[in-house]
Amino acid sequence: MYVAKSRGDLQTFKVWIPVAIFYLPTQVFLMVAPFLRLPGGKGDTSLLDYAVFGVVVLGFAVLCWVFVLWIAPLIGKYTVTPKHEGFH
Repeated sequence: MYVAKSRGDLQTFKVWIPVAIFYLPTQVFLMVAPFLRLPGGKGDTSLLDYAVFGVVVLGFAVLCWVFVLWIAPLIGKYTVTPKHEGFH
């Protein structure tokens, strides 16, 4: 069971409707779960810990991006060019 506008549509990704219906609430729960407190209000981490960890992870991702796309090509004397594939 797929959803498509017409028979001639080119789709790059297909998913069964029941899988999508199960997947979305699962992902929402995983995003909200770190902010839920245990019964009695006890917990071993604070919201500040999550914020600091999130900023560190994002900062590391930016550093990796800068290294791969800017610094490594300068050191290795090569260029990074986009490759267009797929449907047009």
